[in-house]
Amino acid sequence: MNKSRPSFLIRLTIIGSGTGFVLAVLVCAGAYYVTSVTYLASHPDNPFPMDDRVWFWACPPSLAAMAMEGSGVPTQIVGWILIATINIGLYGVAGLCIGAAIDWIDSCSRVQGDQLETAYDFMHDLAERLANRVQLTTDGHRVYLEAVASTFNEDIDYSMLIKIYKSGADGESRYSPANASAARLRVISGEPDPKHVSTSYVERANLTMRMSMRRFTRLANAFSKKWENHAAMVALYFMYYNFGRVHQTLRVTPAMEAGIADHVWSIKEIVSLLNQQAV
Repeated sequence: MNKSRPSFLIRLTIIGSGTGFVLAVLVCAGAYYVTSVTYLASHPDNPFPMDDRVWFWACPPSLAAMAMEGSGVPTQIVGWILIATINIGLYGVAGLCIGAAIDWIDSCSRVQGDQLETAYDFMHDLAERLANRVQLTTDGHRVYLEAVASTFNEDIDYSMLIKIYKSGADGESRYSPANASAARLRVISGEPDPKHVSTSYVERANLTMRMSMRRFTRLANAFSKKWENHAAMVALYFMYYNFGRVHQTLRVTPAMEAGIADHVWSIKEIVSLLNQQAV
């Protein structure tokens, strides 16, 4: 299980002491160097005129006067230090924003890479369990395109069902499911039968799973703390769901309907499989 990433504000603070600071120094030093060389090359006889502020960038006229016409070298040095401080501060903020943007882009690419890898593993696992050509429907998540193409090539009737949802009232969309207002069918490969293009069954299965296992409840502290426990709970749930639970629509278990079981399994029978596996 992937560890949760720190919040944006925390990452922004970390960047401020790392990437953002380095970028600020590099940008500020580079800009000072380029501007200084360019200006001095174009004004060899009068390098520091008071009417040209390109040398000072963002600084009040009083600081410019202090740096150029201050009484004595110490006063001029103080003026230059204040000017440099102001500009370094501005470029520091710019560097911080650039660092935050870089981190955000990196985070998105990492998440996209993790999702693509998960989709590859899922599709290859699915392909190993199939004996015949099947029809597949997914939602509009883009990682499925590459994963399905890499796994099945053209040996599948694959379509995407992209649902368009209405925007709910403020605060409702976070805790309540949005209402689907339209759906768009996109054929990816093969000849999928439009009558069987649907994601409702798997969505209903996900809902049943979330309602049946407390560790899938959102905004709660019942989540799995160990990957092994999580996998064991999911396996136990699906074993009972298919072999030990009588479905109202079937009036038997899914295993009996599929012809791979002749009776409803009891909890004792399911648990006894552990002893057989240990042997």
